[in-house]
Amino acid sequence: MSHQVLNQKTIILGITLTLAALAVIFIVLGVGQHWINPFNPSNAMESLILWDIRLPRILTAFAVGGMLALAGAWFQVLLGNPLAEPYVLGVAGSAAVGAVSAMMLFPDSTLATSIGAFIGAWVGIAAVLSFSYLGASAIIACRCGLGSILGCIIDVADVADV
Repeated sequence: MSHQVLNQKTIILGITLTLAALAVIFIVLGVGQHWINPFNPSNAMESLILWDIRLPRILTAFAVGGMLALAGAWFQVLLGNPLAEPYVLGVAGSAAVGAVSAMMLFPDSTLATSIGAFIGAWVGIAAVLSFSYLGASAIIACRCGLGSILGCIIDVADVADV
């Protein structure tokens, strides 16, 4: 009986959050430098702004937020620690070092910066996971050492005016 009530509460919560998200999308869709009614744009330019500029940005923001939440949940489940996050584990720092390294090698390429950050993040994940079998204290030690080394690398790059 209580299991069925939990499912009903979960369904009601899911429907409520979905409706709230749709309401936010339509409210944000109209808000900008110039208010545009999403249900009745007055001309072709407003329709273009709504559906070709604002809507893709809003949907991208929702997708990126969802992917960041999924990545955070992945870290927590994989490491079995509800406090695990990229900043605590040093993955964000290693991604920053990857991005800075790519900026040094390819200063005019934003694609290279993104790829460098991606590779740096995976190096950080590999470093943390390679010590994870030793226990929580090894992860903390790895994070402290990794964070110190990465901080020094970024400081050196900052002094070199990259």
